[in-house]
Amino acid sequence: GTATIEAMAAAARERGLEYIAVSEHSRRLAVAHGLDPVRLVKQRGEIESMNARLQGISVLAGIEVDVLEDGSLDLPDDALAALDIVVAAVHSQFHLPRAVQTRRILAA
Repeated sequence: GTATIEAMAAAARERGLEYIAVSEHSRRLAVAHGLDPVRLVKQRGEIESMNARLQGISVLAGIEVDVLEDGSLDLPDDALAALDIVVAAVHSQFHLPRAVQTRRILAA
């Protein structure tokens, strides 16, 4: 998207929604210009500031974090702990055997 978070929140409020969630991709998904821990903290701060002045809608801060081959996530736990929503997603290594993929997901 090209709209600002504030513009999306305003549009959602006009449609009667009470909240929206912003859930960018994490750093491993380079094609999506994913967020690293520094940019994630900056975005979280922008959302907190906006929530302090918005009325009639809340913006939840989130991330779609990449599940690595060993089941670890591509952002540290302390970066994720400050968020409202964390979505774990597999974006690579689809060729792994079913049992390996299952262990990967369970580890995540």
